[in-house]
Amino acid sequence: MAEEAWVVPSIVDPDNEYRYLQIRGTVARVTEEGGAAHIDSLAKKYLGKDIYPWHNAKDTWTIFEIEPLATQTMG
Repeated sequence: MAEEAWVVPSIVDPDNEYRYLQIRGTVARVTEEGGAAHIDSLAKKYLGKDIYPWHNAKDTWTIFEIEPLATQTMG
């Protein structure tokens, strides 16, 4: 059986360093399939661009799906 990979991503409010969200969990799935399309969709949402403007042929886009076990917030 493969060892579980624990992750704890945190998102901090840039306007208030005491306001944040933290998710604790394990990596449920890792894939490169759909990674380039996903970064393009994020570019559309956050940059208003149809294609991620900093694509590089050497880049590999990997998606990590997290199985959340706990969350913590402040602020």
